[in-house]
Amino acid sequence: MAAVLFLPLLIHPAGQWPTGFVQYDQASYMAMAREYFDGGFHPLYGNPFSHDPETPRLFFQPWTLALGLLWQATGWDPGRLYLAFGALAGLVCLRLAIALYGRVVPEAVPLRGLGLVLFAWGGGLFFLAGLAHSLAEGRVTSSGLYLYDPALGLWFLNFGRNLFYATEAFYHALSLGLLVALLDRRFGLALGLLLLLALSHPFTGAQLLLVTLAWSGWERLRRPESLPLRLPAGTLLLLLLHVGYYLLLLPALSPEHASLEARWREPVEIWIVPLAAQLLGWGPVALLAALGLRGGALASPSGRLLAWMALASFALANHELLMGAHQPLHFTRGYVWTPLLLLGLPPLLRRLERARPRRLLAAATTALFLLDNASWLAIQLLTNLQGAGYALELTPDERALMARLEEPALADHLLVIDDHVLAQLATVYTPLRPWAAHIATTPFAGERFAEIAAWRESGAEPAAWRTRPVAFVVAQDLEPLAAQPWVTPESRVERIGRFTLVLRPPPP
Repeated sequence: MAAVLFLPLLIHPAGQWPTGFVQYDQASYMAMAREYFDGGFHPLYGNPFSHDPETPRLFFQPWTLALGLLWQATGWDPGRLYLAFGALAGLVCLRLAIALYGRVVPEAVPLRGLGLVLFAWGGGLFFLAGLAHSLAEGRVTSSGLYLYDPALGLWFLNFGRNLFYATEAFYHALSLGLLVALLDRRFGLALGLLLLLALSHPFTGAQLLLVTLAWSGWERLRRPESLPLRLPAGTLLLLLLHVGYYLLLLPALSPEHASLEARWREPVEIWIVPLAAQLLGWGPVALLAALGLRGGALASPSGRLLAWMALASFALANHELLMGAHQPLHFTRGYVWTPLLLLGLPPLLRRLERARPRRLLAAATTALFLLDNASWLAIQLLTNLQGAGYALELTPDERALMARLEEPALADHLLVIDDHVLAQLATVYTPLRPWAAHIATTPFAGERFAEIAAWRESGAEPAAWRTRPVAFVVAQDLEPLAAQPWVTPESRVERIGRFTLVLRPPPP
């Protein structure tokens, strides 16, 4: 299944060059990896989507630093390097999924091989619900088939689909390794993995810290001798440091980051997990989990750990009901679905073993479970082939533009371009800083994108552009070019395919 990350490289429109980034956000991680080394090595990086060269260097992830080091050492294409990282993380993730499965599903349970397939690639009822809605509307489309799956399936409410993103494959490998370490009573390793998770991602780190704290605290209350105090105490300390860094320290040290925090807290519907999505995505496995709990799953530490994981993750995914919303969808990613399914697999497999005709029912159950992800993946491949998918590709003109902007002589230029996808890719392939790039992580994005729009419509420009060398990129001819108010007599004009590049020096 890790090979799914390579499919967008093989399936893409003719005449376009696949970057290796299977979705818009994925390119940003290699921009972060580059930031450690632009202008010399730094152990921390600044927001690559800030136009300010002096943006504070406050951020660090071990894996983006490792990618940056590999990139510097090998000179590999960043998208290929990112895919290789994702493939390796996916293989490790699958191996740890097998290890966890072996610890929570007893060997005496029949049809264990089938259960592992359901765990790895099972889903919910999104495809069937979307198909029913589409048929009722009289028109079947790829978007209609996943109408009820948040962001058309890109929030990955089950486990296996997370391998589609290199980042999620890595986070899930750490999370599954943590669960295995806890069940094996390797508490020092568990604390190390929690630290790595906290350093790697704000949402997943907080989520697994809360899961571990809830489980270990409960186990200590039940039987103080069951595990050492250092586990809940260490977890609590990491959680306090984690929350303090992301919610208190970063906004205090960086007005840019404070502006992002304010945007991320806006009560926008796209960040909320709809009730229909929860029922269709988690409802079937919740029913199975109820059978497992009724059968005594809570009698074992593994059952209690899975129950706490499901409860804590479900609460985080719906935390807007109790407090200000902070992108609840970030707490889905299969972390509710996985423990519910693992709790419910033993009773399901026992019933399938006893059922007659067994093979027919087992095949029907497998088909039902796999339908969501099999159809979703088929749709991704088809839309990529048609050029309408999520994967990022570059035309020959766009590749030539990136090659020109990568030249060292332009390293200090501000990039002004009205295509936010190309602006974001420029942070990967070039040392330039765009005025506005990634739509979710550009500081003061509302103002920045409004200024880009005003520049394209009327030629108006912020005063800050007049103090720096600027590389203007427009995607069509502007005639007469000299009449544009932002073009000075000292500007140099170049044609790169369908692009016009205007290099304007700062005033004396």
